[in-house]
Amino acid sequence: MRLFDEAISWSWTIGQIPNPLIIGYYICLLLFLLYFEQGKQIRAFSYGLGLAVCLVLASILPYLNPYGSITTLDIGQGDAIVIEYPYRRGVVIIDAGGKLKKHFTEPSSDVYDQIIDAFLRYRGISAVDAMILSHADHDHIGSVPYILDDYQVDYLITSPPYFDPKLLKQYREKNKHFQHIEGEEGNKLRIKDHIFHVLHPSLDNGDKNENSLVLFSKFGEFNWLFTGDIGEKSEQYLASNYPSLPVDVLKVAHHGSHTSSSIPFIEQIQPEVGIISVGRNNGYGHPHPKVLRTLKRRKVRVFRTDRMGAITFQYDGTISTFLPYDNVKSKR
Repeated sequence: MRLFDEAISWSWTIGQIPNPLIIGYYICLLLFLLYFEQGKQIRAFSYGLGLAVCLVLASILPYLNPYGSITTLDIGQGDAIVIEYPYRRGVVIIDAGGKLKKHFTEPSSDVYDQIIDAFLRYRGISAVDAMILSHADHDHIGSVPYILDDYQVDYLITSPPYFDPKLLKQYREKNKHFQHIEGEEGNKLRIKDHIFHVLHPSLDNGDKNENSLVLFSKFGEFNWLFTGDIGEKSEQYLASNYPSLPVDVLKVAHHGSHTSSSIPFIEQIQPEVGIISVGRNNGYGHPHPKVLRTLKRRKVRVFRTDRMGAITFQYDGTISTFLPYDNVKSKR
């Protein structure tokens, strides 16, 4: 029997169900049970079909949604960004951080189980077109093996030979079906007809953070710069090689570390919005007060996950924040 169950194992990811459909679902369910109990099989069957229609409608709603979105998940001290194209034409994940167990020797699946997987299922996402990994620090890649275990992933994109080949081998053992692509400066990554421009790295900087993939892309009318954990050295390189780079939204590098977001760099790119993915009361002092002053003095509107929770930016410029339940409760 167990082998039979495994052979026909199948899951249907529906995602969030709007309130009107929830009401319709329970009305159909009650009437189905009522007529089934009364032996009125035809009427019961019709309301059973109604149940299925409610679920089908909920599952196709993302494919009717014209608004794309970029969500910076609140995973604590790490990065995980989920990009959903309009009409669900594509799903891209940039980094998927994780945590270690209390003894700091083994990875923990807590971040994946409680946040990343929960969010993907909430959004009705069952497959990922591409996962882009900025660099090989655990707070950026710790949840990657679990995603590869549970989701279809078409492309895995890393920096050139600077990414740890042992990790790539482990990923291939988890999922043999993804295509690995190395992104280096000058590449145009076309993912489901959307272009990501790779601006960095062009050479080995001798440091994982400084070898982070830096991506530039336009979503709606807004230009985004994803910076991984680069420091001032790489910022200087970007400023020198891309002096007219138009940036509206900046994924602030290295969780707001004082080693990044230098004054000349911020003054040159002039972002309107800065998003900082950072853990509450982290031991690194992120984001650094100097960085916050730099952004404030340049009138950059700052959003940070440690205070605001997950941050969703729609292609039309609407920004929403989602505090975890325990934080919302504590602020009442």
